[in-house]
Amino acid sequence: MVKFPLYKHSHADNNSLSYNDVNCFEEDKKGNIWIGTNGGGLIYFDRVNQTFKRFQHDPANDNSISKDVIVSLYVNNNNDLWIGYYFGGMDFYSNGRFNHYRHEDDDPNSLANKSVWKIYRDQRNNFWVGTLGGGLDRFDPGNGIFYHNNVNMPASVHSNYISGFAEDNRGNLWIATAYGIDVLDNSKGVFVHYLSSTHQLSNDNVSSLLYDKRGHMWAGTRAGLNVFDEKEQQFRSFTVKDGLPDNNIITMLEDNEGYLWVSTSNGLSRIAVKDGPEGLSISCRNYDDKDGLQSKAFNVNAAFKLSTGELIFGGADGFNLFDPSSLPRNKTRPDVVFTGLRLFDRNIEVNAKVHDRILLPEALSVTKEIVLKHNENDFSVEFAALNFINTEKNKYAYRLDQFNDNWLVADGSTRRITYTNISPGTYTLQVKAANEDGFWNEEGISLKIIVKPPFWKTPLAYIIYVLLTVAILLLLRRSVIKRAHKRFTLEQERQEARRMHEMDMMKIRLFTNLSHEFRTPVSLILSPLEEIMQQSGDQKEKGKFQLIYRNAKRLLILVNQLMDFRKMEMQELRLNPTWGDIAVFIREVAFSFADLAERKQIVFSYKSNTPHIYTYFDNDKIERILFNLLSNAFKFTPSGGSVHVELSSTKDEEGKTRLEMKVKDTGIGIPAERHEKVFEQFFQSDMPGGLMNRGSGIGLAITREFVKLNNGTITVDSEVNKGSCFTVILPLETCEQPEVPNEVPEAAAEEALMDEPLLPEDLEEELSAGVMEGDTQRQTILLIEDNEDFRFYLKENLKDCYHIIEGADGLSGWQKTLSGHPDLVMSDVNMSGMNGIDLCRKIKTDPRTRHIPVILVTAAAGEQEQLRGLEAGAADYLVKPFNFEIMLSRVRNLLARPLPAKHQVSLPELKSAEQEVSPNEKFLRRVLEIVEQNLSNAGFSVEELSRELFMNRVSLYRRIFNLTGQTPVEFIRMIRIKRAAQLLSKTEMNVTEVAYEVGFNNPKYFARYFKMAYNMLPSAYATAARK
Repeated sequence: MVKFPLYKHSHADNNSLSYNDVNCFEEDKKGNIWIGTNGGGLIYFDRVNQTFKRFQHDPANDNSISKDVIVSLYVNNNNDLWIGYYFGGMDFYSNGRFNHYRHEDDDPNSLANKSVWKIYRDQRNNFWVGTLGGGLDRFDPGNGIFYHNNVNMPASVHSNYISGFAEDNRGNLWIATAYGIDVLDNSKGVFVHYLSSTHQLSNDNVSSLLYDKRGHMWAGTRAGLNVFDEKEQQFRSFTVKDGLPDNNIITMLEDNEGYLWVSTSNGLSRIAVKDGPEGLSISCRNYDDKDGLQSKAFNVNAAFKLSTGELIFGGADGFNLFDPSSLPRNKTRPDVVFTGLRLFDRNIEVNAKVHDRILLPEALSVTKEIVLKHNENDFSVEFAALNFINTEKNKYAYRLDQFNDNWLVADGSTRRITYTNISPGTYTLQVKAANEDGFWNEEGISLKIIVKPPFWKTPLAYIIYVLLTVAILLLLRRSVIKRAHKRFTLEQERQEARRMHEMDMMKIRLFTNLSHEFRTPVSLILSPLEEIMQQSGDQKEKGKFQLIYRNAKRLLILVNQLMDFRKMEMQELRLNPTWGDIAVFIREVAFSFADLAERKQIVFSYKSNTPHIYTYFDNDKIERILFNLLSNAFKFTPSGGSVHVELSSTKDEEGKTRLEMKVKDTGIGIPAERHEKVFEQFFQSDMPGGLMNRGSGIGLAITREFVKLNNGTITVDSEVNKGSCFTVILPLETCEQPEVPNEVPEAAAEEALMDEPLLPEDLEEELSAGVMEGDTQRQTILLIEDNEDFRFYLKENLKDCYHIIEGADGLSGWQKTLSGHPDLVMSDVNMSGMNGIDLCRKIKTDPRTRHIPVILVTAAAGEQEQLRGLEAGAADYLVKPFNFEIMLSRVRNLLARPLPAKHQVSLPELKSAEQEVSPNEKFLRRVLEIVEQNLSNAGFSVEELSRELFMNRVSLYRRIFNLTGQTPVEFIRMIRIKRAAQLLSKTEMNVTEVAYEVGFNNPKYFARYFKMAYNMLPSAYATAARK
């Protein structure tokens, strides 16, 4: 065991060290050593006589040291001693006399602080004094003046706590501080600052500096040893992971052989520095108190290299003085042996049975090979080095050949290797050892370890696998050949099915195209037949006519079924989305069934958790979905039952909107085994005896196709005799209401003021021009029909009462409308060139013809088609075949109504108080009253108006349109706009306040509609009106 020479105080030896706790050392010209202690004063060690002389502070003697706590010493070229104290200033000892230098508050040239931690003289003979709290002083001994550098001065040090000095080969002064390292550039005279955050220093609290023979600057911190890379201008740090005994570096010295000696809080380390392609690397030989050191911990500054090459390290229990080159080294390379085997953490003894076999027939130290089963691959091997000197500092290296190629190093306390989940195979475990001085026994020892594979990984198993693979391939080939035959047969069947399908489609197209043509002849049969039946007095002939009439009606029913099926085939091909409020749209469609519910005495309700959802959707498809579901619900729900519509919107995990629509009824229900079949074409469930209307069996099939087009799903939950619930879920991409761009006012204010807005009471007074008086002259009707027979039939029945103009198609009809100025237009819908819907829309959008009422006549009997015609501006909608008397009554009513005017409602003028108020006038007054009551309610809609008036939506639409020439939505908007104009002209409210006051959610929408009505923006109107 290595023993370091130790000097410490002994009570039995008067010539021993006077005081154990030493802080610093310095050597004089004679080779004797000055020792500064931590409370014991100054000690002079005469190495020749091996005696210690002690100097202590005497308050009564000015020629004594200033304090007994000495932290720094320096001997100059004249062999004079400089002494730095902790809270005692600095002394100069020469020729037996102590001169004192202390901090004086009133003397700026005095020492900066009472504590002098480090005294250093550089190559240019500058005398530097590092203090604890006062910064850095440069001392002029000749004049006794201290020049200060501290953090309060510009271009100075960055910390007032100076802990060490070092000079590099360029003469730059490196200064260790409590806040990094300051470097005084010799050429520029400025301080450069190095920190952990900027230059990768391991810690900013630097305790010591050392510039070695290789030109490397070393820095010791509380977090490791650092070396400065000149090229990268960064520090690289070494810690206990690199072999250091502790990360807290106290002091550093370099011996004559180039080894670094570093004292730490956990012992002394001799470091060999190696330059490699990847930079510097270190290897450490660590010593502690067991090697004869005074303690594991050392004091700061308590390290010194003598002129003889000897090193001194001191601490609280004395100091060690030694020659690094003469330290004995243990060159014996230790043998290593295996000492034990553990299997699944169980110790295996010699001749012990493991799984019914003996695993170790002899001691492991003489065993060359062990064999393990595949499930015994969790084992440990123990070993030991036959070196009994400082055994805890022995080192081991091991590797398992064929498992890991690199040697793994372990210290003396780790003498067991554990491997888990080793794959089957043959391995060689190699172990070698080194003594405390790092001398390795490279020969080491080895142990062959065989882990047998399981049965399924043996050669026999692989042969079986090959045979099975070949058998499977043969079976697969046979299967592929069979599958190819099946595919060929199936393809032939598919081609035959496609051919049959194409033939069926040709038949369907033929029948459905003919069905459109059948409606007009059927109309020409049914309508005259109704007249003949009414005029016939012969009961026998009348019976024959009734037989003809019933069969014609049956033919009409068959035609309707064919047309419904054709609609499904054509309308499933594409979507035509338009922007709108889908929640309001669904609510309007649902409430159109209110009258049907009343007629069948069924409780009907609508519930929604969201009033508005703005998105792009196909109005026709959504309406058809809801109409089909509600039609079925009312069809299969008996009187006294209930039908409910529920609408809700939710957000999924991705933030997308999902619209859920449920239609519930308390009807006959559907058996569970038929839930999926209800969506198949031509499926019809069994009907109770009381319900006779079975339908065509294609409504739900159409509905499912429309839901799929919208990327949605439809499901049914039903129970027999309890009812059904159809749930439709549609994904929506919601969007904001479109903004109306700012517009520049174009019309003058005076033009807007000419149309004075009306108060509610003024509005009734302004309602003029009542229901028009019948004209003494014969009124003109324009008949537009591409079927000459049907057009002739209508003309023959109407020519006695009206003047008739004819048009053969939409284009000629439009020309006749412009030239003939008819009082009413009756047009077919399905025509070549321009169809009836487009013609109606053109008539209603042209200022010259918008006052002319239009009746559309078509073979399409669906409510969707009727709504399309009404939305295009049609005053009425007739479905072929129709009763002539009903048609004539509707024509008379339309010709008797008042002409509509733009943004103006006309009612009969009150000529006297006693004059009776007409029903139309009462109706319009009631409408005005309801709208005024809900003027500020932005959610007030046509549905709410129809509920207040106890009317269904379609009836309300027709009546308001017939009386005003405006749709209900336009009518409500007109009243809001007129009220807004009044508020803008007669109040001080701004445009936004007025918009919200009259029920507009978006002021930009309000501005757009206001400009449409008054040809100027609201702001310009208000400015002109308030002048």
